[in-house]
Amino acid sequence: TDDIASAGDAVSPELEVHGDDAATSAEEANEEDDNDDEMSQAEEPPAARMIPPSNKPLTEMTNEELFENARELEECGRITVPQFVRRQTNWHALRAYTKLYASDPIYACVPKLHRHLQLTVEEFTELFRKRGQPVLFYFDNLRKLGFNMRSFTIDELQEIFPFDPVKDKQIQYTANAKVSQEFLDLGPAIYNFKDDQKLVKNGAKRSFPRNMKVKPSALSKLGVQLPPLILNGEVGAYQSPSLWFGSSTSPTAFHSDCCDNFVLMLTGTKRFTLAPPTDWHNLTPHCIGKHKNLCYANVQDPSDPSTNVAGLNVMTVDVNPGQVLYLPSGTFHHVANQGATLMTNVWTRSRETLGIISCNRN
Repeated sequence: TDDIASAGDAVSPELEVHGDDAATSAEEANEEDDNDDEMSQAEEPPAARMIPPSNKPLTEMTNEELFENARELEECGRITVPQFVRRQTNWHALRAYTKLYASDPIYACVPKLHRHLQLTVEEFTELFRKRGQPVLFYFDNLRKLGFNMRSFTIDELQEIFPFDPVKDKQIQYTANAKVSQEFLDLGPAIYNFKDDQKLVKNGAKRSFPRNMKVKPSALSKLGVQLPPLILNGEVGAYQSPSLWFGSSTSPTAFHSDCCDNFVLMLTGTKRFTLAPPTDWHNLTPHCIGKHKNLCYANVQDPSDPSTNVAGLNVMTVDVNPGQVLYLPSGTFHHVANQGATLMTNVWTRSRETLGIISCNRN
């Protein structure tokens, strides 16, 4: 087990399960007390792409105008919100989520924004962050906010980070590392995962990065940016980005994090299985880390047919290259890589740790 003590605003894991090996290892971020500071691009259905742009504010649009999956949203309805029960083991924000969702329940499946729409910070706050509503959207939805990230095929990654296994030195990557250098050589990592190879461990070393905290400048060749979606500005609102390589043998066990999470998919597809924070009591989580911010549910994979937990509001969504998944703080999530994947994510920090609090101060 890689058990790195956590501190500060957030910790976050990735559990790896290799083949029939029942042992899992928690890969946690190591936060300092001072809170340091497209395969091809995912395609939207042709019918959705044909919808002309609208000058109507997104907050005034119908579900059909907003979402690719409007019919699915109508069919899946809203989550069931259990009554709040005061317990010593409760997560500190559980009561706030229970109160919010009881008055305005979120959808029981994940909304998927039309690709042609352009988000503003205010609209994202009002529609999603303020309500604690997970949502899937595109890099393209942020273009008018100066967001220029793109997705990559594995062939493109190999061109950007060339590696010759005969001539070049093999590099291993430290689990949960914080990288301060201005350039990060990902050539060996891409070579090691390109054909969906199994992650190789050697003590704290990995054959490709897992939860590696980096400066955006270290990933300049990938054009990594912070999502411009925090109402009070980006400065101090985000932790350093984390870099995740994945393969089909390295899933993430069902857990929740303390902070709002923006998942930005660069290569491949990840399947997220979610449950809202208000399913806390049904999942009886075990929390670890200095501030008990990383909480593992009592089941590793809620999509497993053998899992039998009553009362769960389970929802599943695939995140493809060029897409962003917003997960409000406390949202439980299991992640299964659909082959080789590369993503980066950022968690919020400080006063922006919980969007439902920072956006609902009254």
